[in-house]
Amino acid sequence: MSLGDLIEEGNVGLIKAVDYFDPDRGTRFSTYAAWWIKQSIKLALLTNVQPVHIPTYMVALINQWRHTAAELENRLGRGADVEEMADIMQLPLRKAKIIYQIVGILSSVKNISCDDDSDEEQKLEASLQDQNVGKPEDALVADEERAKVLRLLNEIDPRE
Repeated sequence: MSLGDLIEEGNVGLIKAVDYFDPDRGTRFSTYAAWWIKQSIKLALLTNVQPVHIPTYMVALINQWRHTAAELENRLGRGADVEEMADIMQLPLRKAKIIYQIVGILSSVKNISCDDDSDEEQKLEASLQDQNVGKPEDALVADEERAKVLRLLNEIDPRE
């Protein structure tokens, strides 16, 4: 997002602050407005920056998962398993497994080696495998077998 877009989102937050501000509650307008501005900018960044949309609540869970996992690793000296994380974060095991998979996927995408010379699309394309395309070794073996069969067919009599 450009700086201009972020400023626009901050202005939207300021407008919300003006609309919802209640002076009878005893808070200062500057504090109230700052909260709304920050929330608007954070929400805009979460919804517009990522190439794949991840809901805001899921981003919060992923961040909490990473923080808790790092904390446990420092305390225990080993990585925590999914069941431990589910207990600590008070999540159902099914949801914890989903978050674990998402964190793994996001970590693998972040660990893609980045050269400053190449562009982002080429780096991502080079790191992902097409599941519909077989291995080059398999194609080579199939070509060799096909050539061998054709050679043997040429050696036998047409009547055979």
